[in-house]
Amino acid sequence: RNFAIWRTLSEKDEYLSMYERFVINQKIRNLKVKLEKRFKNNSHLDDLSVKIMIGTVNSDDTFTFYSRYERNKKKAINEERHQVGSTIKPIIYSVFEDLGLDINGDVSTEPIELTLNSGPWSPRDAHKAENPEISIVEALLKSYNRPVIRIANELGFDNVEKELKLYFPELRKPLAQFPAQLLGSLEMSVADLFDSYSRFISKECHKILTGKRDEEDSV
Repeated sequence: RNFAIWRTLSEKDEYLSMYERFVINQKIRNLKVKLEKRFKNNSHLDDLSVKIMIGTVNSDDTFTFYSRYERNKKKAINEERHQVGSTIKPIIYSVFEDLGLDINGDVSTEPIELTLNSGPWSPRDAHKAENPEISIVEALLKSYNRPVIRIANELGFDNVEKELKLYFPELRKPLAQFPAQLLGSLEMSVADLFDSYSRFISKECHKILTGKRDEEDSV
């Protein structure tokens, strides 16, 4: 608790109130203590760090946090890149919808193999789906990989690439040769990911305000 108080008082960001900053610092401290107990024999735990960026869409006002206070926070948030994993899947499925996917439909979870310049490639899932076909909503909620690649292949990687460039300027092209980016191999900084989600949220809000989202749901 004393550490959380010290971090709160030492931070200069004013986007969040002092109490909100204290809550974040305390929760992160509690999380790290739990992880240390759970993985006390894991040497990789020393590499664990937490980066946070909180802000308002279409605004420069943000709160940033980096647990390694002895290092350069600005560089860590804006320059250091990490694989984004499944955090981008909501954006990807939104692009799929824009390209005509019926989000209320079903999709196969069966293996799929693509022939890339580097050779045959098949996406894998961390856990096996219970059924050979599931709803697209379930595929998103449970973060399955095979449905993502199958849908992108059916819609056309070139079409998906054109839409994704709006969110991910650093996307490696052609996407058809680097499909693993759809599964999170794409590397981004925390600030870049924040910008991508800002664009995504703005676009989704625009759909709602213009009634486009209601039209899509009724089809």
